Amino acid sequence: MEKKISILLVDDDPKNLMVLETILNSPDYHLVKASSADQTLLALMKEEFAAIVLDVQMPDMSGLELARLIKQRKKTQHVPILFLTAYYQEDEHVVLGYDAGAVDYITKPVNPAVLRSKIGVFIDLFRKTTALADVNRILEAEVSERQKAEERFRMVVETAPNAMVMIAADGQILLVNSRTESLFGYDRDELICQPISVLIVDGGLEHAELAHIPRELLGRRKDGSTVPIEVGLSQFESSDGVFKLASFVDITERKRAEVALRAANAELEAKNAELRRQAEDRVRRMRAESAKAEADAARERSAFLAEASNVLVSSFDYREMFGALARLLIPDFADCCIVDLVQNDGALLPIVVAHKDETLERRIQEFRATFPTRVDDERGVAAALKGGLPVLCKQFGEKQMAAFARSHAEEEALRHLDIRSYIVVAMKARGRTLGGLCLVSMTERRYNDADLSLAMELAERAGLALDNSRLYLESRQAREAAEAANAAKDRFLAMLSHELRTPLSPVLHATTLLVDEDCPEHMRATLETIRRNVQLEARLIDDLLDLARIRNGKLQLQVEPVDAHDLLRRAVEICESDIRTRHLRLTLDLQAHRPMLEADPARIQQIFWNLISNAVKYTPPEGAITLRTMDDEPGNLLRVEVTDSGIGIEPTRLESIFDAFEQAQSGHSGGLGLGLAICRALTTLHGGRIAAHSGGSGKGATFTVTLPAAREIPSNQVAAPAAPLQAAAKGLRVLLVEDHADTAATLERLLTNCGYVVQTAVNVSTAQRLIEESEFDLLVSDIGLPDGSGLDLMPKFVQASAGRPIAGVALSGFGMAEDIERSNLAGFHEHLIKPVDFALLRKALNRVAAEIPAPVPAMV
Repeated sequence: MEKKISILLVDDDPKNLMVLETILNSPDYHLVKASSADQTLLALMKEEFAAIVLDVQMPDMSGLELARLIKQRKKTQHVPILFLTAYYQEDEHVVLGYDAGAVDYITKPVNPAVLRSKIGVFIDLFRKTTALADVNRILEAEVSERQKAEERFRMVVETAPNAMVMIAADGQILLVNSRTESLFGYDRDELICQPISVLIVDGGLEHAELAHIPRELLGRRKDGSTVPIEVGLSQFESSDGVFKLASFVDITERKRAEVALRAANAELEAKNAELRRQAEDRVRRMRAESAKAEADAARERSAFLAEASNVLVSSFDYREMFGALARLLIPDFADCCIVDLVQNDGALLPIVVAHKDETLERRIQEFRATFPTRVDDERGVAAALKGGLPVLCKQFGEKQMAAFARSHAEEEALRHLDIRSYIVVAMKARGRTLGGLCLVSMTERRYNDADLSLAMELAERAGLALDNSRLYLESRQAREAAEAANAAKDRFLAMLSHELRTPLSPVLHATTLLVDEDCPEHMRATLETIRRNVQLEARLIDDLLDLARIRNGKLQLQVEPVDAHDLLRRAVEICESDIRTRHLRLTLDLQAHRPMLEADPARIQQIFWNLISNAVKYTPPEGAITLRTMDDEPGNLLRVEVTDSGIGIEPTRLESIFDAFEQAQSGHSGGLGLGLAICRALTTLHGGRIAAHSGGSGKGATFTVTLPAAREIPSNQVAAPAAPLQAAAKGLRVLLVEDHADTAATLERLLTNCGYVVQTAVNVSTAQRLIEESEFDLLVSDIGLPDGSGLDLMPKFVQASAGRPIAGVALSGFGMAEDIERSNLAGFHEHLIKPVDFALLRKALNRVAAEIPAPVPAMV
């Protein structure tokens, strides 16, 4: 807390003192009152005042006399005095007041504002004066401390054991010690303010880098002579700038010793050099001979290993591979080669037993068959495989034979094989022992450490080749099994789809018949519910098939120029009845100026339908859905946003909802959770992205689809809106082939109601008979029939037409891409997937029948 400023009020009248105290009362002031000269002087001795308000008329001593006393004291002579008087006398009286030390006059009665203003000036002056005095005291203390520090520094420099020189930033000498005087022959007064270069032959130290210090230089004495010196340099900073402190050590004696040492070393080095030269000549000749031998051996070894590597990678059939390796080893490196594989039960299976002599080869094969070996036998070949360490037997004699054999009979059999020396090395890969390579000499050849090294490197490569062969075989078997499993899964999905779709068709057709036959209004809502759920069931089946196509990489896009706004509107039309039923507010905000895409229209519409359908499903009644498009200029992209006010998505699930079988809220609504996974796959196939955003549960969600916008598309490439289809020509003859009785019955009634002349067959044989007996304009056929395939009917139908205009529509529960392609190849013009909405079938028939003339009625 800031100390209060003291003000001395002097007046012999207590009332006047009270008035002054009232006027100047402030929490910042300490007001001291005095009614006489003695009290005034006593107060001035006790504390320091910023100003004195003094009445001129005092009883015992006038204010002028008191002011003179105050100004005579050194402690109080600078305190400003403000005189109070009831009146002004002549100018002479005023002059006396100022002469006594007054700063100003105020007449009574006192004007409070004037008094406070004048006192405020004195207070401000006092504060500034006090602050200045504090600063002066601090500066004086700093100067004193600096002087002491400089004195200490000078003492340290003076008492240093080496010559010391303090250098300014510009290279001037500021300080030297007595040892500098002794070293260079100067008095210190001669060096002060001189450049440091006067002491250094090659220049100054003002620009020397500390990283290159200490260093040796040549010093210059006053008499012009030079002296070798070692220079140390340190740098420090102070308020006066940056300085360097250099130390100089006379190294004259050290230099003389170095010269003598170099001369002695040179003489010794000359003698050593001659001895080394003589020794090197001898070693060089020996090394040349050895190097030549090693080089020849290394070339042979490298050539052999290269050839062996080629053999090992020549085939993935390890029997063929090791047979070729044995032929390479015999007879140059071995008389007999045996390759064993470690079986799962620990037995060693000899897959190659080779010898240049067929008779001996059969004898060795019989020996291995008679005395089979296991890894845990710990003798002979098994010892190297179990322990993992190679075995080199340089001389196979009686002692080694007894240790090798496990029985007397085996020892006798070994003796007849006439083994002289052998090597056994394990073939390893990925830390496992896969087999062993045994090389046997039956002649005068004796294996050595170099042969063992070559065999080990060969076995290492053979182990890798064997492992690769096994991995190849395993991967091929796994791939074949996976392909078979995928094919079986595809067949299962196709059959499941067919079996699930087929019963839905008559239900869908029956509801169409009931609606068309003027059913009561209260029944229409019920029929519409049945129709909607049948279509939903079909959609779930389609989603499963789409997911299978995507995972198998069999989903293909039919790309063409399309208008994204048109596809959005069509998707809205499909969901329109659900939107009305739930009383949702739908807003279309189509802002994009470039809505054209190079895309598959069916798949883009599927993306939009899925997103809108989800928004409808997860938005409560009376909620809102907004569809917005906009141009994304930087990337020439089209952005489509579907925003709803529904249940929202937790932030932790914004990514996982795009995984198959995931839903935003588990158990909240129906469905398999495939729609968004399919949307992401289809968007990615089109080179786009899809993302979800939500503030959390209950805060709605926004799904954003970003697709590459089409570049400039010629107007003749943009598909024109389809012209309204003409009604089917009355009396067209339709052959309906369907083995499902309910589907056949309902379809026949619907087609008949539309004006077609319909005959029905339940299998291929009946259909063929009808084709031969009658003429038909249209073939509407199921593909999967009890006695064959509808695909076989279409060629016969074309053949029977004898060139007349005809068309075919395939109906099938099989909806994979290959199913549709087979229908097209068979000659069908359309392929509709069950359950078939009759409205779609009718449109398809109208399309394919557009070029078929109505039959001419038979003449009676």
